[in-house]
Amino acid sequence: MDSVISWWHTKLSLGNGNREHYPEDEHHARLRVPGGETFLDMGPRTLALGDIRFFAKWLVTSNNDGSSALSLRAATRIPVHNDQTDGERTDLAVMAVGRRPFGEWHVHGTVGGATVRGSPELAPILHRATAFEMLGVEHALSNRLAGIVQYMWSSPLLTGFGEGKIDHWSGNLVLGVVGRIGEPWQWQASLQEDIPAGTPAVDFTLGLALSRRS
Repeated sequence: MDSVISWWHTKLSLGNGNREHYPEDEHHARLRVPGGETFLDMGPRTLALGDIRFFAKWLVTSNNDGSSALSLRAATRIPVHNDQTDGERTDLAVMAVGRRPFGEWHVHGTVGGATVRGSPELAPILHRATAFEMLGVEHALSNRLAGIVQYMWSSPLLTGFGEGKIDHWSGNLVLGVVGRIGEPWQWQASLQEDIPAGTPAVDFTLGLALSRRS
């Protein structure tokens, strides 16, 4: 998708960094401490099963119709395969999630923290924990369609590189739409962009999701 991403970045005047110095539509990742050890050296990836995740949610308070609510949520990630260095370890995240309406607008927010427990070989370059937050605004476009704008921020995961593009905080802007198909089915489409550019955030993401309420 390099050509599409470069076109999009040019349209938004965000620049493409050093993307033009590398072959298009190829993937290779290398992580090396300046003047030191290479921790990761990964070529093209293949499809694989994701890690197992368990979630629990507790409703702290809400109004009568549920449009305003505050909840606590906990999640744990259990790795099912080794990374490029060795076996990863289980992570835990705890967060507060809230929402509140303002007429046709709805505000959503999340604040929380998570452990960062990669393989022991990566411990020297990883923070032990990270904090994160999300602030979103939703506006109803019709009875079955809503537009959403979100900004997500997280504290650094990596440390010791002395390079803002690696061991700095990250921010991502998400633009999306959410719609319903009948009563139980919901679909989502989103575009995610790192803003400001040059942080260790996801560079460009297109997302599609389909879910069903039981």
